[in-house]
Amino acid sequence: MQEVRENLFFGDLIDACDHEAYRENGVDAVFNLCGIEPTVEYPDDVQFFDLELVDGETCKYENFLAAVRQVLDAVGNEYTVFVHCAAGNSRSVTVCAAAYAVLEDTGFEEGMERMRELRNVSPEPTLLRYGEKSVAELQK
Repeated sequence: MQEVRENLFFGDLIDACDHEAYRENGVDAVFNLCGIEPTVEYPDDVQFFDLELVDGETCKYENFLAAVRQVLDAVGNEYTVFVHCAAGNSRSVTVCAAAYAVLEDTGFEEGMERMRELRNVSPEPTLLRYGEKSVAELQK
């Protein structure tokens, strides 16, 4: 589980099973973007949101934008948010990079740079385009 900024973390299915990390970081909202449940249940004291996103060309922009908006809403309502997908390499990365860019009032590429500082990532090109587009739309 990597900290993108205050109240925003991202990771993979393995991180999603680490209840100690939830407690250490004060996570109280989890966004699952992959539709796969972790091998252990989420802690009882966290809110869970299943926002299944397809990884790649068949992902719909509307679904991507909705995920970014929901993450932003949760952070804005003072939740400490953990966003995960299966590998922590594409979906969670691009959604968090877009949220970071909006929250920090910067560009999507700066959001991606922040993600690359934290982990070796390789997002799908479609999701990179959606990230760029969503930041432009949400910063209007």
